[in-house]
Amino acid sequence: RNQHIDLNCVVHFLRGHGYPPYVSTKNEKSNFRRQCKVFKLDNDILVHKKTLAKTIIDVNERKRIIHMVHNGSDNSAQSSALSSHHGRDATQRLLKSRFFWPNMTVDIKNYIKHCKICQQVNPASLKFVPELKSVSVPKKIFKQIGVDLITLPLVNNFRYVVVAVCYFSKWCEARPLIDKTAESV
Repeated sequence: RNQHIDLNCVVHFLRGHGYPPYVSTKNEKSNFRRQCKVFKLDNDILVHKKTLAKTIIDVNERKRIIHMVHNGSDNSAQSSALSSHHGRDATQRLLKSRFFWPNMTVDIKNYIKHCKICQQVNPASLKFVPELKSVSVPKKIFKQIGVDLITLPLVNNFRYVVVAVCYFSKWCEARPLIDKTAESV
């Protein structure tokens, strides 16, 4: 809800300097006041009332803070525990305990998504790719065959197809299967 509010205008309003120029109608003023209610000034620092966290206004400052916390370079005990790129959830937990800004979760997610170190060590990005080996072509028909199972959407109680191919003749046979047990295959 606060994602489209200009936080500099909130500070201006909370200091008693009135509404921003883009807020003119009675309805706009009511909406702006409602959006401002979740903030307060604490020693002239904008604070989010719900979390009591310091609100970060400048976009470049947000990026710098995410970088420091995620990479463990803010020299705090909490940060050093996170200095090994522990990922989105740990970074988000620490940031939300100390800071607030609109769309914080989205910013953190995007930062982690583009962190090269995290992407290199993330189990989801480390997919096992078996080494490909060349297979010699047999000299007789059906001397060597390849068999594979294919998963398909359920149709008439069949979910799988077993496919067998002769390496010599390239003859292919396929049969639908209800399950993929050894007995069925």
